Amino acid sequence: LRFPIDFFDLEGQAHGYLRGQIRIFDADRVALGSSDVFLDGRGSPTATMSMFTLVLAAFAAISLAWNVYRLSLRKLPVERLMRGLRFIHTGAAVGLTISAASSSLRIWPLPTPAWIMMTLVCAAGGFLVGYLSPGPDNGLQFPVINLTDQRDEPIRIANQP
Repeated sequence: LRFPIDFFDLEGQAHGYLRGQIRIFDADRVALGSSDVFLDGRGSPTATMSMFTLVLAAFAAISLAWNVYRLSLRKLPVERLMRGLRFIHTGAAVGLTISAASSSLRIWPLPTPAWIMMTLVCAAGGFLVGYLSPGPDNGLQFPVINLTDQRDEPIRIANQP
C-alpha cells in the first residue's frame, strides 16, 4: 500500500531513506499490531541529517588528508600504538559517513546494529593502517642507487672510498 502521510516538520529534519514502524492501536491504546517500514523522506537537502552527513564527510576527508600528509613527511609518532590511535578516528569517521550517506543518498537505510558494525570495522581498519604505517625516519640515510645510470664508472656511495 502507498499512502501519503503529512509529517509537517520533516523538511528541516531528514532527507533520504529512513527506517520506521507503523503501529495500530485500539480505542484503549493497546497495540494491535505493528510493521517495520521504509520511509522515503522528501525533506530539504539542507535538513539536519544531510548537514550531519556533510560534516562527517568533511571531518573524515580532513582527518585522512592530515594523516596522509604527516605520513608523507614521516612525522608520525615513533610508537606503533600512537600511530594506530591517530588513524582510528579517521576510520570511525569514514564508517559513520558511509552509514549516514547510505540513508541520505537513498541507497539503503542501515539499521542501528549495521551502523555500529560499520563504524567499528572502519575504526579497526584505520587503527590497523596507522599501526602498520612507517614511523619517522629519524635521520637515517639510505644510499640511493640509480639503476638507469648509463656511465661506465662504478657508482660511489657517500662516505665510502
